[in-house]
Amino acid sequence: MTDSISGHMPWALSVEKLEADEKQGMIYELDAVVAHLYGLNDEQLGHIFETFHEGWDCKKRLAETLKTFCSMEEKTVKPEFVDNRELMLVEALNAHLDWLHGTYREPVEMSIATGYFNPEGFALVADKLKRLSRVRLLLGAEPNPPPAQPLRMPGDPPPDRFEMEQVKEALKKNEAGLERDRNLLAFTPKTDTAIHRLLEFLASGKIDVRRYEKAFLHGKAYLFDSEEGVIAGSSNFTAAGLTRNLELKLRPL
Repeated sequence: MTDSISGHMPWALSVEKLEADEKQGMIYELDAVVAHLYGLNDEQLGHIFETFHEGWDCKKRLAETLKTFCSMEEKTVKPEFVDNRELMLVEALNAHLDWLHGTYREPVEMSIATGYFNPEGFALVADKLKRLSRVRLLLGAEPNPPPAQPLRMPGDPPPDRFEMEQVKEALKKNEAGLERDRNLLAFTPKTDTAIHRLLEFLASGKIDVRRYEKAFLHGKAYLFDSEEGVIAGSSNFTAAGLTRNLELKLRPL
């Protein structure tokens, strides 16, 4: 036993000492985490504190633990399905990003795959994205729905080349659409602020933007690192995709 303790002494001495307030806060947080792990509600948690042993003045510790417990309860509620009717994607994203921000000491990364993007969509989640360590944005071209897909006729290139020509054409239309959307932005203080925030974020070095050109990109996903789930479904990273279009996404896992 003595050898075991002495073997851990260098490690123990190297650990930074906590300030009293920080140490106490971590105790409250640990109490709240254990209560969640055991599936307790706030009433059961209070009963345990009040009956733990006689003569213990638990009021302050119970109050602080309950505060942390209830805060965790709010943050750990994750959406099951998002359809922009009962729950909008922008609400689900912001709630999950808030939960990550409150749970992890260090900022996490987020990766987004989308067929289209606009500044208005970015503005809806800009405050949350700026708290992340890094954002990776993958843009691509969506395939036409089957009735609108061109048929390969005799004399057309082989299937692979034929599809690549369609991909290139769709990417050109995306570029034209982005330019059109830019030119149609309203001349308002709100738009001006949103554009400047987007430009600042692009210049910050925290976002990596790439375009997928090897095939159509039909899937849309918002992925979080540290194995903290994904929101996947039909929504593009646009204001309409985040708030108005009738969509269907699966909750974070």
